[in-house]
Amino acid sequence: MIPETQKSQEQFYRSLLAMGRILRDGLEDAVDTVFQRVAEQLAGDLDLPVVWIGRLTPGNTWVQVVATAGAAREYTEGLRISILADIPEGQGPGGRVLRSGGGVIAGDVVNAPDFAPWRERAIRFALGGNMTAAATVGDGDQVILGLFHHIGAAFPEATAPLMAGLVQDLAAFLRQQATAKDYIRLQSYQAAAIAAQQELLRQETPQAMYQRLVDIVVARTAAIGAYIVTPEAGGEGLGIVAMAADDPALRTAMEQVYVAHGLRNGAHKDILAGLAFHEKIPQGPVGLPSSPGMRALQRHYPALLRIRGAMAFPVFADDAAEPAAALLIQADDPGHFTPPLQQLLTQLATSLGLALAQWRQHCAFVEAEAAIHQMAFYDDLTGLPNRRLLENQLEQDMARSTRHGKLLAVCMLDLDGFKPINDGYGHDAGDEVLAALGQRLRAVLRKSDFVARLGGDEFVLLVEDITDLDDLTRVLDKALKAITAPIPLSNGAAVRLQASIGVCLHPFGEEETGDQLLRCADQALYESKAHKADRDRPWVFFGEEKARERQRSPAQRLLNEGALEVWYQPILANQSRKVVGMEALARLREKDGRILYPGEFLPQLATEDLTDLSRLVLTQALADLAILDTRGWSLWVSFNVTPESFCGQCVPCLQGVIAASGIDPSRITLEILEGSDFLERDSALSVLHEIKALGIRLALDDVGSAYASLLRLKELPVDEIKLDQGFIRTLEARPQDLHFVRTIQDLAMELKVDLVVEGVETADILDAMMTTGAPYLQGYAISRPVPFAQLQTFLAGYSCPDHDLPKSLFGFYAGTLSSHSAIKKMLMINPSEMNSETLGNAKHCRGHGVLHRLGYGDDSHLLRLHDDYHRALGTAAENAAQSFKNHGWDAVEESLELFLAAVMSEWRLAAASPQR
Repeated sequence: MIPETQKSQEQFYRSLLAMGRILRDGLEDAVDTVFQRVAEQLAGDLDLPVVWIGRLTPGNTWVQVVATAGAAREYTEGLRISILADIPEGQGPGGRVLRSGGGVIAGDVVNAPDFAPWRERAIRFALGGNMTAAATVGDGDQVILGLFHHIGAAFPEATAPLMAGLVQDLAAFLRQQATAKDYIRLQSYQAAAIAAQQELLRQETPQAMYQRLVDIVVARTAAIGAYIVTPEAGGEGLGIVAMAADDPALRTAMEQVYVAHGLRNGAHKDILAGLAFHEKIPQGPVGLPSSPGMRALQRHYPALLRIRGAMAFPVFADDAAEPAAALLIQADDPGHFTPPLQQLLTQLATSLGLALAQWRQHCAFVEAEAAIHQMAFYDDLTGLPNRRLLENQLEQDMARSTRHGKLLAVCMLDLDGFKPINDGYGHDAGDEVLAALGQRLRAVLRKSDFVARLGGDEFVLLVEDITDLDDLTRVLDKALKAITAPIPLSNGAAVRLQASIGVCLHPFGEEETGDQLLRCADQALYESKAHKADRDRPWVFFGEEKARERQRSPAQRLLNEGALEVWYQPILANQSRKVVGMEALARLREKDGRILYPGEFLPQLATEDLTDLSRLVLTQALADLAILDTRGWSLWVSFNVTPESFCGQCVPCLQGVIAASGIDPSRITLEILEGSDFLERDSALSVLHEIKALGIRLALDDVGSAYASLLRLKELPVDEIKLDQGFIRTLEARPQDLHFVRTIQDLAMELKVDLVVEGVETADILDAMMTTGAPYLQGYAISRPVPFAQLQTFLAGYSCPDHDLPKSLFGFYAGTLSSHSAIKKMLMINPSEMNSETLGNAKHCRGHGVLHRLGYGDDSHLLRLHDDYHRALGTAAENAAQSFKNHGWDAVEESLELFLAAVMSEWRLAAASPQR
């Protein structure tokens, strides 16, 4: 027969094994559910009437029973056990094991004096021997296990160590589940942070950013609430600008806490979000304050009891000294904000700050663009539209006049007697007169009419929707009355003026463009001024006979005589180091053999000539492309089209030339000049989309040579941008322009368009562009523009050296700038991805090996300066995880400047050397 002690031990062993399986399989289940399974397993295996499991969580003094099992499980209903030694409920076996931090108490405790609070209950359920054990889970957190035998039975002393093992397994399970819970929670926050970073950049206002951020945090993580505060306009308080909660009742309660604690009345500095804002560092984690006021709020709003922990983080926009906002996040778990999560939430606040900074930069850009638009299209003195806006308006008015069958009058107006005012009263008085006249003309004209100042004392009126000359006469009479009325000056004097007007009507004449209408009106004005003495009214209509057709220019003659030659400049692909394309360039050859370049002959050509020139160049280029195909050179070709050539017949003409050639249109790139007025017209988009529909690629040429709106560029359906060669060919003299080149590279990459860098005219510039990854290269360093025959010779013999990059100090300089920019961006956005030890060690940098390859040893000044730069970089990287601001980046920039200055000095010395 097996002794009773041995039998009890075997039963405990079996229970231990079974409980281990339950705990291993239940890591992803609720704690109460798993513990209930354990209690039922123990009660069944050990044939016990009562098994209970309880938790003592941080900050509490009473045990919470979370699982019970056994035939007498009702014993645990209303069971009260405390850790406090000075009350009866804390003097039994449960309180003692909790105060000891662990251990086992066993025996016939029912009859023990300190078991008085539970004795009657135990007798009623016929309970006997008891064994109680507790174990520490974490800081202030304990788990307790209680077993009761039937009356008259007791637990053998040998089972006490097994009981201790049981409760330690329960504690280990809680720790493992907490670790898993922390990991899952961190993963959810990481996913939310990524989603927030993407969403923030899509929002149009800071308010939208704030609300989207708190919505994402609450919806995608275990946070139960979040809100953002910002300074209130005109006051010292902070206002909640965005709030989210996982329960409407909690949101209402949060709003009441905000009102009760007076964030608006100056007490905000004592609130967690206010502390984070004013102390400029994260605050918490903390629970809700236990003040009488807070307890009263909790009674009225029980949802507040869910908040067990909170943290607040300041939000800085860019490098601002003061926060722009503070983000507060609330949780229902005191251990919610683990150190890794705190670091992640700090980065999330940084992401919000970066988005705010980008929004502010965008607003500044829009304001600057509006100011530039004002300067570009309006006269500073009078506020009237200038000539550029006049030309745009004139095109629209002409189209409207034709469409509606009404007359349009273009009236050129010049002031008579204005010069004596300037001479007699000074230019300031003259400016007063012009400004006053601008206001008067705007006031007397109809809403459908238009007035602009050309310059000096010249104005242009566009009078629309006139049926006959009487309509025009009434408008001009009003304008003349406004002009001839006395004009008071600031010095007390008053002056009077007269005016002469030249009028050209559309569509009575043969004028087809706005410029022609303006010229005709100017000629009529000349006639009016020439006959001031004998005219019966101040205006004269254009009525001259058609001018004799001007003689053809030399360039027009050469073009008609077939003197056009198409030359080609090869384009090198950086990645493959092979020639992949070519630009077709027009040349005219005079009879004596002299070549005319576009700068000489284009000004001599009319619009119809330019259109014909583009057609001839494309036709010849496609014929030559077909010849190259037969000889094994499959290239693409680009050609320039002047804006004047984008007429109604442009698309059909292109379609016909391509169809006749048999060349795939995707191998054709049409280049448009960036600075042309054509791109500013709304009609340009429809024409470009029609051309794209043919399969042709579109390129924006000479980017950087003129002001171009980035918003307009985003709208254009271009496949390629060509960087203006003026920036590239001068890089050796102005290496600081490499910053602009890198910006254009980033822009092309973000817009997902190809980039061709023109003006690559020296070996060092070629090395720099290849080192920095410019996709396509064009310039003298590869080949000058050559006739077709020489192009074939070039293609047969050209081979780009397959050497390591860079091969020059200038290329190394360019590569270092690009690398530095990338590192800086990464440290600003996500410093945790950068290894400070690697950055701080120059030998890990590719540049270290490059300098050795270029002939500089470890004892050279370049290597020493390179080491200094990386040490500064490593220090900055260590501190960037906390804040990018004022953590050594000035030292990085200073060391970089010294290093690059030495590199350029060494390069210039080498360039000046006769051995080079």
